[in-house]
Amino acid sequence: PADAADFQGGVLPSGTVSFGINETSKTVTVNVVGDGTTEPDEGFMVTLSNPSGGVSIGTASVTGTILNDDSSVFTVSSTGGSTLTVGSYQTLIGNIGVDAISLGSSGTTLFMTGVETLTGGAGQDVVTLGSAGNTLRLSGVETLIGGSGTDVVALGANALVWKTGTGQYETYDGNSLQTLIGVEQTRIGSNAATPIDSQLFDPYAYIASYGDLMTLFKLNGEAAAQHYYNYGSHEGRTLSFDAIKYVASNPDL
Repeated sequence: PADAADFQGGVLPSGTVSFGINETSKTVTVNVVGDGTTEPDEGFMVTLSNPSGGVSIGTASVTGTILNDDSSVFTVSSTGGSTLTVGSYQTLIGNIGVDAISLGSSGTTLFMTGVETLTGGAGQDVVTLGSAGNTLRLSGVETLIGGSGTDVVALGANALVWKTGTGQYETYDGNSLQTLIGVEQTRIGSNAATPIDSQLFDPYAYIASYGDLMTLFKLNGEAAAQHYYNYGSHEGRTLSFDAIKYVASNPDL
């Protein structure tokens, strides 16, 4: 929540609201102090009390929100073997041109905690996840936005990428789930970058291939993809369901 430092003068606002005859509402303006610190939206409450003149208060309290309008711009690089931490509610924004998150030669981890967005500017942008012994470890809700140009996300050798029922792309690497927006190519392991649609995992075909998974997951593609990554691939499960053959074999469909 907001505190005194978020308001002008460094104190919590207070004052008197005067109503004229037959007036039933008033607009109260609360002046806040802007700064360059990236932080979450902060709520506050305005409360009316101690009415005079024999009137009563219909709605005594209302809430307001101070919206964060700042972002942190980072150049993320290292020589390897170190840990870089990006705090909650921060944004990594690429400038025009070729932007990269570089984690050095090996052994570096970039931790992102909370709710973050990675946004590439115009040009070719590269986000490398888990290659050469490095890790971009995301927790919470994360979105990678490519922006304009041909953008590449490099993933670990066993990472899965799939298309959701809403048309978005998601990826899972054993650590966390991310959404990819405006990303045209993926690079899986040491393979060359290819169009994102050429390396898709089909979680719905995986579900349809096994009766127990149909019962367990129904249409939950995210859960199915994570199950295949963590368990199914090790159990020798494969995607045997073929939607085209299924339709062709059943004229009523």
